[in-house]
Amino acid sequence: MLHNTVNLNLKPRDQLLQLWSEIFPGIDRVVMLYTNKDETGGIELLNTTKGYDAKELITGGLDETLNDKLNDQIGYSWLHKDQLPFEHKNQANGQMQLFSEQYQVVLMIRLKEPDKNTLIVYYLFFREDQSNFGISRLQGHFDTARKALVGSLAFRYARHFYKTINNLQTDFREFTSVTKRLLANSSEESGYNKHLNWVSQWAGNFLETIGCKFNVTFELTDTALKKISDSWDFNISIKALEQAAKFALLLNSGNPNNKIVIDNTYLQIDNTVSNKLSTGNNAPTSGNRLNKVMVFLDNLEIAANKMVELGEDITSSGVGQRLNKPITAPAITDALRKNKRRVLFLLEKHPDRWPVIRHNFRPVTNITDKKETLRNIG
Repeated sequence: MLHNTVNLNLKPRDQLLQLWSEIFPGIDRVVMLYTNKDETGGIELLNTTKGYDAKELITGGLDETLNDKLNDQIGYSWLHKDQLPFEHKNQANGQMQLFSEQYQVVLMIRLKEPDKNTLIVYYLFFREDQSNFGISRLQGHFDTARKALVGSLAFRYARHFYKTINNLQTDFREFTSVTKRLLANSSEESGYNKHLNWVSQWAGNFLETIGCKFNVTFELTDTALKKISDSWDFNISIKALEQAAKFALLLNSGNPNNKIVIDNTYLQIDNTVSNKLSTGNNAPTSGNRLNKVMVFLDNLEIAANKMVELGEDITSSGVGQRLNKPITAPAITDALRKNKRRVLFLLEKHPDRWPVIRHNFRPVTNITDKKETLRNIG
């Protein structure tokens, strides 16, 4: 019935087969039988002086009722050795010994694999003196109460093992699939295209949020998307996109169509400034300082726009209080005065930007008016 040792592949059922000897050290023997519509087989682990030998059971020579026995309900039970489908019956034991509780020392555990197509049965061969558990002080036979406890724990462990293995395999398959897609995308897609996709996603989500408020759908043209993606600052981009959406709503206020297209001309973003700042230009100061002044002007413009929307007069104190980090009116005047050359440079360089503060915010108009006066005198 048995033949030479085979090389086991580590399917979940084979992994659990090998674990039983670790859970119950010194157990004499473990047999596993499995069956599904395609195959029936078995493997035995036998305790020897050199460890456990694994041998394959040739199921073709087993009892013809093997499949019926395997297809019993899942769970566990304790059997006598003469009740096993893969053992020859020993008639000398007699009927009394066969049904005597003390001789039923083979724990049978029946499970179904998560796919529900394969039924697996493990047979764990214990000793009557309980020495498999490493407890030498216990006396007497392996009684019914202890068998019930061991059987229940072993069955629950086996069921949990299969559930865990199934989850791990599912997670591993998903991880492998995602990794392959990422590797495929990284080899097929350029860095700029990935950046463009990212910009498209956040811009689309942002416009969808605004559109829900007004029951409209916004669409970005390709040129508008490229203009946003070429921007050097996320905050500037999203503020420009918000202003463009409001502008587009005003232009389409009398249009019954609920789809509004945002073109690049609606976006007040000068993308040339980032390139020039990064490569060097004729700006009067370093790029970092110029960047900070540009951001400061952007923040002033946004705050001034809020006051316009509320119908309030644009004052230094009002603008200062509406900044993300509020400052006083003197602080605004002082910051603009200290960076007057940079402010004038940026205003000339980008005549379409900051229209509100350029014409209606006193601390800025004071600087431009003085320059215009000096130019006329000269």
